[in-house]
Amino acid sequence: MNGSIVAKTGKKLLFLSKAPAFLERQAFWLTLFVAILLLLAFYHQSILPQVTQQAPYLPIDRYTSLERIPLWNPAIYSGMPVWGNPPDISRINIIDSALFSLLQVTRPFVPDIHFFYLLLNLLLCSGFMYGFMRQLGIRPAAAAYTALLVLFIPQIVIHVVDIQWLNILPFCLTPAVLYYTLLLLEQRRLLWFALGAFFLTFQLLRASAEVTIMTLALILVLYIVYSLHWRVKTKVRTFMSRGALCLAMIGLSSLLAAYVYLPFLEFIRYIILPENARPFSFDDIFLCAYPSFNGQLVDMETRFIPYFGVIVLFLAGFAILLRRNWRTFLLLSASIGCVVISLSGHWRPAIYATPFIFLILAGIGLNALVKYRHKEHARKKARWLDVYMLIVWGVFSVGFMIFLINKPGYMHHILEQMPLLTLTDQNMHYRTMLLEGAIAFVLISLAFLLIRLYIDEKIHVGLFFVSLLALSLGDYMIADYRLMAVRKEQAPELPAIVSAELKNDKDVYRIFSTTEHSLAEYFSILGETRSVLKTYYAFLDRTGLNETDVRGMRNPFFAKYTRLVARGDDIVEEPIPVDYIDPVRLQFDRMMLDLLNVKYIVCQSPIHDANYFCIYDSSFFVYRNSSFLPRAFFVDSVFVLPGRRAIFDAMQTANYDPRQLAFIEQYPPFSVGKSDSSRLEITSFRAGRMTMDVDVKHPSMLVLSEVYHPVGWRLFIDDQKADLYKTNYFLISMFLQPGQHRIRLEFQPTLFRLGVSISIVSLVFWLGAFVTGVIFYLRKNKPGTR
Repeated sequence: MNGSIVAKTGKKLLFLSKAPAFLERQAFWLTLFVAILLLLAFYHQSILPQVTQQAPYLPIDRYTSLERIPLWNPAIYSGMPVWGNPPDISRINIIDSALFSLLQVTRPFVPDIHFFYLLLNLLLCSGFMYGFMRQLGIRPAAAAYTALLVLFIPQIVIHVVDIQWLNILPFCLTPAVLYYTLLLLEQRRLLWFALGAFFLTFQLLRASAEVTIMTLALILVLYIVYSLHWRVKTKVRTFMSRGALCLAMIGLSSLLAAYVYLPFLEFIRYIILPENARPFSFDDIFLCAYPSFNGQLVDMETRFIPYFGVIVLFLAGFAILLRRNWRTFLLLSASIGCVVISLSGHWRPAIYATPFIFLILAGIGLNALVKYRHKEHARKKARWLDVYMLIVWGVFSVGFMIFLINKPGYMHHILEQMPLLTLTDQNMHYRTMLLEGAIAFVLISLAFLLIRLYIDEKIHVGLFFVSLLALSLGDYMIADYRLMAVRKEQAPELPAIVSAELKNDKDVYRIFSTTEHSLAEYFSILGETRSVLKTYYAFLDRTGLNETDVRGMRNPFFAKYTRLVARGDDIVEEPIPVDYIDPVRLQFDRMMLDLLNVKYIVCQSPIHDANYFCIYDSSFFVYRNSSFLPRAFFVDSVFVLPGRRAIFDAMQTANYDPRQLAFIEQYPPFSVGKSDSSRLEITSFRAGRMTMDVDVKHPSMLVLSEVYHPVGWRLFIDDQKADLYKTNYFLISMFLQPGQHRIRLEFQPTLFRLGVSISIVSLVFWLGAFVTGVIFYLRKNKPGTR
């Protein structure tokens, strides 16, 4: 009896002794399994609803004809080439299209195939993050810690909520690029070169300049870190050769993506990136620990918060204390630089690099803590760690106490950010700040206790890892859930009555919207991106139509109809009679919207103007423009004026009528006559391509409400190529002789076809390198060979 009990106890102890080794060997698969569970638990509300989405990728069979591929379109759809619009640029990514086409077979079993594809990409990110950390020499548990946390970085999570995956999908490939770059630096194998080039090309084709720049910067940091390694520190030849390999990998990736980037390099000469960064303030440092420090201002720009978690910051400090070498200090310098740059707002890629580098440092610090406990006299040396932990704990304690006792100072800071904020909202933001301060204080205290118990060998290493991971995930998810709630409130769907009005309207039209409602499927004159064609930017700068329409920052178009007055504790809008508005300004604003083919105005302020008919006036306002011009229209006369200033000055006069007169900057080929008897029908229309049938009775000028771009547009009249003219400074037009004509206007940049040829040749070279690399790898790793 006793013998059987002893035998069972021995087997149990044997199993427990082998369990850590088994878990360490299977850490990669365990990490992916836990990642799946966490993603499903965190995004469960995103999976259950059956939301119909437009396919983000062009079906692979559509690539047989270049004419059918949607190219960059400088139509007034955000006022720029389509390069800046995620739903359009991603559709010409042939790799994603191929992979997405393969997933179509899962459609009967998957509720939302688009979100399923996103989850696969996030798992890819987690897996390669684990491999990258292991390649750096990090233990499996610490690598798993980093690989799981990378999925819940607030800057990434918020894009999932927005269903704007332009930066998420490229970010998922950054660990893969770094992993194969590190292998290439260490082993110099052709296979790693080919795979690194593939994933970097994949990221380039996903067309996020911010994330790609971040990845290239991290490759540079990784190359310098590796160069400081003792094995190659004195070998200049090795240093140069491996640098050349990295450059060759980046060069091959650029050639493979040439069909995307060659036209963009041409277009970038004609676009402007407006600088709207706020000047750096010392108060902005609090954003790193308290995501809601700036209240409503942060709510509107949540995706740009440089938040990386208090536990991650805490562990990153151990990397500096316990791994004092050039590589660690270089990563520290890079992280500090990213924090400063991201806070200043001048280089947005730093927003994504900041949490990523801090996660790497946190993994190194966690790994160093494990090694530290096994060293001799660790308890005696632990006093230095106690000093560091007490300093961090003290900083967060003091920060919490400052907010607790200095309520007037915080209120003053909030009023500087939002001058018209009510007292109730101020108190709400203050309570949120106190709560975040208390949470940060508790998290640091618990982490302090865990690390102290671990160093004193009071808890097992497994419990230590699991507890720290739970604290870190809790820290991230508190911010994530709050940001998710904020973004959901800021992007409500349009009411059914408004959606029905817009969808049932068969005209070709645009909208002018300054609300936060979801209007992605409609043509907007403002759009969502910052890059704007120079000609269109000049128009926006002159009219002010792109300025914000919220309290304290009022769009000039709406500000002229109402004034803000204080009534008690609230700020209300008081209407201004139309007769009191400057008639020249009133006429100019009307004409600009007419020229832009704006039929509907969606706004937060009432418009007291008989020219606009209200069709919805509940939580916001929707107006129909009764005088909007069609997408293409005839004018009766043409006048030549030299340049922007003269043209806008001429349009900003009381007697100007865009239906009668157009301005161009070069002499017309012939004089035009009255157009009242001419007829026009748009037979087909989509972004970047339009066909029309016209019947012209007199020599005429046809104006198109499409933004002028000096390259790319091609006009064919009766299948004969014709010239386009820059009209009213930011539109295009054509001249027509009497008769019936078939007109075809399309946007086909010449460099696109050249880029396709370069990409095909580079693909052949890459395939050769990949096959050769696989053959050499299999030969070298063949059993019985060294």
